[in-house]
Amino acid sequence: MDLSKLPGNIKIEATVDQLKVFAQTLLEEYVQRLGDAEINKAEEIEAPCNAQEIAEYLDVTRQHIYWMTSKRRIPFIRRGRRVYFLKSQVKAWLEERQQKTYKDLEAQAQEYLEQDRKKVKS
Repeated sequence: MDLSKLPGNIKIEATVDQLKVFAQTLLEEYVQRLGDAEINKAEEIEAPCNAQEIAEYLDVTRQHIYWMTSKRRIPFIRRGRRVYFLKSQVKAWLEERQQKTYKDLEAQAQEYLEQDRKKVKS
């Protein structure tokens, strides 16, 4: 910002120490925002994993990973003869297959019964 463009009737008074504190605060805020932006970029760009890495992640054999890809049971990316995986997709795939607890099933049944009662009343 060019302070020479401020109207003539505005005066800014500050000591050198106040200006140093202000400059340090601005620098810290800039670095934090820059750091947050870099973290967001890093989260957006995910490095693909190979079959061995996913096998270790899932605690299964590499052959089992290849079997699952041949049956299209696990999300994967094929590039030529190579097969790649994104951990975020594999994690989401695992979460989709999570078994429901009895509490979850009871809540789902209760919700179904309440919807059914609403239909009967209408």
